[in-house]
Amino acid sequence: MDQLPTHDSFVRRMLSDRKICEGYLRRFLPQEISGQLDFSKLEQLPDTYLSDDLKKSLADSVFLCPTKKGSLSIKACFLIEHKSHKDNHTLLQIGSYIFSAYRKQFKNKEPLSIVIPILLYHGKERWEYQTLDSLFPGIDNNWKRFLPIFEFIFNDVGKMPDHEIKKPDNKALVAFLLTLKHIWDAEWLSANLSWLINLTPRDQTGLQKVIAFYIFSRNKFDENVLNSLPEPIKTDVMNTFDVYYEKGIEKGREEGREEGREEGIEKGIEKGLEKGLQKGKEAGLQEGLEKGKELIVRNLINSKKFTVSEISNFTGVPESFVKKVQSSLRKKK
Repeated sequence: MDQLPTHDSFVRRMLSDRKICEGYLRRFLPQEISGQLDFSKLEQLPDTYLSDDLKKSLADSVFLCPTKKGSLSIKACFLIEHKSHKDNHTLLQIGSYIFSAYRKQFKNKEPLSIVIPILLYHGKERWEYQTLDSLFPGIDNNWKRFLPIFEFIFNDVGKMPDHEIKKPDNKALVAFLLTLKHIWDAEWLSANLSWLINLTPRDQTGLQKVIAFYIFSRNKFDENVLNSLPEPIKTDVMNTFDVYYEKGIEKGREEGREEGREEGIEKGIEKGLEKGLQKGKEAGLQEGLEKGKELIVRNLINSKKFTVSEISNFTGVPESFVKKVQSSLRKKK
């Protein structure tokens, strides 16, 4: 993996599993729609299907599913857009997806397939379903008729009670949705982590690892929580984060050599940040190690790949220290 998993990449990976995707569509589409679909022919469309504009902006996944009565010549094209925070301009984004998909179908000389947008939301803020006219407060019907009003499926996982999420027989889907809902709640995850991981069938260990790594990348747990993970998932999580930690140390080492830092920094980097700090204190090299610590944090910030919380977790420094370095960098610009 080149970078820590984002909310979007987690959703994409989970929905790329055909069983989870089918279960998700059956669960959240209106019954009058899902009842007409032939899910045995459900397929995920490759990026080459999309227009260039759509490929650049689409956050999640596109799926195609024909109806049971092929004579209708109707196929439903599902655009599953994911949001982890409230964004009132998402309506404009979804509208662009719809017409971009139709333009691509027309360009390919295909029979037009109905596009059904689905917005999957799991953020902390309250977000109510609205149509495009909500962006034009006070508009009357004389003007509203010129707006391209469209409907979409709004799935706010955060508002769903756990007992509702647990209803489907598809346990991997349940694990996926519960993980999304509670990703902000470290206390709930600590108490339910082992059960949540084991909820996904054992023959889907790849998905178990995806869930575990996503959870540990967004939260900080004590060692007991990590030890509750089943093997080999526990080892995989530990090894993966070791890789990210070592990458951060390596970048700090390279920059430290380039700038000719003194012996205290070199020792701290070569032996790992934690051991290096202890060594520096014992040898009276605290000043040099403090510079080395700041150097590593600065390098991770400049990479623009990690959040303040992730940098704090990797390096073992307080978030306040990371924010201080971040503020210093901004002033220099």
